[in-house]
Amino acid sequence: MKVVTYNIERKKHLARAVDFIRAQLDVGAVVCLQEVLEGMMPELQREVDARGVFLATCNNISVGIEDKQGIAIFTRHEDIAYEEICYLGDMAELPIQHEKDFAMRGVMIVATVKEGGKVYRIANTHFIWSPDGQADDRQREGVKNMLKACAHYREIILVGDFNAPRGREIYDYIASVYRDNMPIELKTTIDNDLHRCEHELHLVVDSIFTSSGYEVLEIDIVSGVSDHFAILAKIT
Repeated sequence: MKVVTYNIERKKHLARAVDFIRAQLDVGAVVCLQEVLEGMMPELQREVDARGVFLATCNNISVGIEDKQGIAIFTRHEDIAYEEICYLGDMAELPIQHEKDFAMRGVMIVATVKEGGKVYRIANTHFIWSPDGQADDRQREGVKNMLKACAHYREIILVGDFNAPRGREIYDYIASVYRDNMPIELKTTIDNDLHRCEHELHLVVDSIFTSSGYEVLEIDIVSGVSDHFAILAKIT
């Protein structure tokens, strides 16, 4: 099974995104995206020739946006089922996000896919943000709830933008429960050539975590597609 995850950064890199996602779907991947706008979904589905599912994390009313923003999964697999999980906040209430407040609720889309006689359960999330990548009480509550939700499944592949750098409390807490498959030599998952920050960021905040029943055979890191690197994994 090939699994891809990356933060698409809304419409800022849409042409790059379409080409990249289509190429991954052509080889049978399940593509997990973060920072997708709901209004993008019809165009994305049409351009990449695949169905997608969307779940909002917030209502983004920043200048030039004003749309629901969230996570999405795209695939051409036919034998697939989806679940929506809210692990922090309320599924019936959507936080308002703008330039000075990165409010978001904690949600996951869990896709169950069958390939080659094996079941793959893939959970995509955009974990809640905190200032300067430092853990706060809301993140601490969120990570406990997220891992509790994941524990309902016998095996799971947990992917996404975790808004928590490797080597700090939240990321390392997840890595104490599930295997962190990011290469040890990787210094960042931020594409500093495309990121809005004026100074370079060296933070591994995106990852593919796996339970013991899955093995990651290959990991590739792809730059030039968004302000975050795309992570590609071959999993058995």
